[in-house]
Amino acid sequence: MKKIGLIILGITIILQSCILPCFAMEKYINKKNEKFVVEGEYTKYIKNSGFKAATQSLGCKAIDFYTNDTTDASVSGIKSFDSEVLIWKSRAGSITYRLEVPESALYNISLEYLPLEYNGLNIEFGLRVDGEYPYELTEKLELPLIWINDGDVKTDLNGNQYAPNQIQLDRFVKRNLYDPDGVIVNDLQFALSQGAHEITIENCSQPIALASIALVSPENVKSYEEVSKDYDQFGYKNYSGKAIIIEGENAKYKTTRSLVAKSDSTSMDVSPNSPIVSMLNYIGSSNWKSPQEELTWEINVKKDGLYQLGFNFKQSTVIDGASYRWLKIDGKTPFREAENIAFDYGTSWQYEVFGVEGKPYLFYLTAGEHTFSLTVTLAEYAEYHKALNKLVADIGEFYLEVVKITGTSPDKNRDYDLFNQINDYEKRLDGFHSDLDELSEQMKMMLGKRGNSFIATVNNMSRVAKYMTVT
Repeated sequence: MKKIGLIILGITIILQSCILPCFAMEKYINKKNEKFVVEGEYTKYIKNSGFKAATQSLGCKAIDFYTNDTTDASVSGIKSFDSEVLIWKSRAGSITYRLEVPESALYNISLEYLPLEYNGLNIEFGLRVDGEYPYELTEKLELPLIWINDGDVKTDLNGNQYAPNQIQLDRFVKRNLYDPDGVIVNDLQFALSQGAHEITIENCSQPIALASIALVSPENVKSYEEVSKDYDQFGYKNYSGKAIIIEGENAKYKTTRSLVAKSDSTSMDVSPNSPIVSMLNYIGSSNWKSPQEELTWEINVKKDGLYQLGFNFKQSTVIDGASYRWLKIDGKTPFREAENIAFDYGTSWQYEVFGVEGKPYLFYLTAGEHTFSLTVTLAEYAEYHKALNKLVADIGEFYLEVVKITGTSPDKNRDYDLFNQINDYEKRLDGFHSDLDELSEQMKMMLGKRGNSFIATVNNMSRVAKYMTVT
């Protein structure tokens, strides 16, 4: 049997481990012997629509707006684009587009944009459908800035390398709307019935050029088992040449300015390396941890074929846990398993080929240019973040009720009689204790040995709640 050629990506990965902000409308449901289910406003919105994913996409040029409720928007040509675009310089007002939807379905919304102000901040705005916010998230959405190196790697007089400055990409980018907090891991969907609908973009935080707006059919991602059958059907052959090495520090595009190449001079397990000078040999670490942060690499493939994908990485922050990344090739998810690649804990550099139970996943690539991107995702932690955040919010409200009576520095010699002062004091604490214990058990069932730092946090909160009922 021929050995299948590898694409090797050298990176270091760390997952954000803090609790994310919760949504005010979310409600957790505790069901015995079942996973915690979070019925958030967005989840209910999608479920209540009864719609399936759209099979068609449609859009229009940004200059073809329906109404313009701003005094500072104009149609103009712009460099690096072959047609006129909408130049919107005002931070107030709104632009509305009217689209004829061909089928009642769930759509992603995509914007093609270029920031006109180089202030380093993501573009914030609100979005209404037919005059209303579909759900709370759409009151404040974001479009990321894309960053690139300003020139080549720098070298000081001693031969030590350091990363070039980062500058904004001066080119239009298409991006589906998403949850900036990453709690909803997929691109946001919008339920639209057949017929005419108005899409309004409002209160843009900075000047922007818009080229197009589109309703896009969501990705229909198959499992690897299904995709591999297609490989057999089309007769794809394994690539058997030399390994193609993509140096992690050579990432082309970044969604965060701080994502720059770094140097690890303590290990020979990264390349390039030198015992004498510092050499840039990885990217990531503590500045690549927040959901939706993305790195993209460019690669040139010489031959059509099926490739394996290997990673040289270090993940030393989530103790006994895993950090997750979402892989896309040429902007598309190759198969479902690529949505949550787990990078397990270890204090040293590790090398792994992406696969399951020792069997590598294969990727079909045609000869030519391709992009690989890895995006921070909460993956299987997402549902637990939602449930835990709701519990934290409820406990926070309860704490405020207690502090109103005791103050922030209670007198340990005084009996505040909280059991009688606060309605359902003991019942609510028992509820917090029970729900936290249940959440901990569900996390253990799903994550096994992984994610113990998260479970420990939940268990500690549960112990505090129990202690408060007996003191």
